[in-house]
Amino acid sequence: MVVGGEATVSDLTSDIFSGATTVGTVGTHSQSELGAYGESEQRIGPARLIAGARLDYLSVDAGSMTAVVSPRIGGTLPIAEGTLRASVGRGFRAPTMAERFVHTYALGFEVIPNPNLRPETGWSAEVGHTTPVLRAARFDAAVFWTEARDLIEPQLILVVDTATMVTTAKIQLQNVTRARIAGLDATVLTAPIPDHLTAMLAYTYLSTRPVLAFRPTHLLTLTADYAPGGSGGAWSVGADFRYASRPQRIELEGFVDERRVAVKVLDVRAGWAGGPLGVRLLVANALNYMYNLVPQTLEPVRTVSVTAVWSY
Repeated sequence: MVVGGEATVSDLTSDIFSGATTVGTVGTHSQSELGAYGESEQRIGPARLIAGARLDYLSVDAGSMTAVVSPRIGGTLPIAEGTLRASVGRGFRAPTMAERFVHTYALGFEVIPNPNLRPETGWSAEVGHTTPVLRAARFDAAVFWTEARDLIEPQLILVVDTATMVTTAKIQLQNVTRARIAGLDATVLTAPIPDHLTAMLAYTYLSTRPVLAFRPTHLLTLTADYAPGGSGGAWSVGADFRYASRPQRIELEGFVDERRVAVKVLDVRAGWAGGPLGVRLLVANALNYMYNLVPQTLEPVRTVSVTAVWSY
């Protein structure tokens, strides 16, 4: 059995995360998070069962308090064709102080605070299978299902100034969504040239109801590394390619620039090590592909970096 606990106390003084009614006003806030957890493992024949729970306690400004219990149970079973696994459990995420108390301007709108945000919670289940393929590869696949509640998203609301009776559109983070997230993960790990060339192909299919912002339906990652002299050799080269399909929906659609594209990013790298000296070259976004993950914000263009490390 494993038991433990953790505690986090945060104090914030800011003119952006102030929670005040006027932009630029300095405010002070605190948030305390306490967690206790336990987990036990039991073998029943060839099967291994794991059960546990976590208790989270959250206090904001020594006033608003929330307690959440998150149980979890899972297990693995070796079979002739590999290993089966399954798990089900509850998840929890507390709003950050930045989400609760932000007061600034973004995309031309005033963003107002919402100190009454509730934690996001959800139940998740997964069933997966891992198996070797032709002694040179390993295949892993899993289907997953999540029922989430109180997801936090920015909402455009109309606020009436009681003094002037003028109605203004503003942005506020709110608990607005109950969502179902389901999908499939599949990964192939292989070493076509043992001790020299390794590769990984990973694919994720994601389906959400309702359609959630910034969630691509298809994600693909391809990674390859080659060491001419073997794993202990001086030289190594590698590359990563990431693809994510164009998101069906973005937040504040209709009020911001809606242009968006699929992500197609290639990173390449090379390294050399000799004695105490190691040099590494990284070219991020080598194809200089132009894309954005949030509205009206361009992601980094091609970037070249060289790192030297001397170990002694």
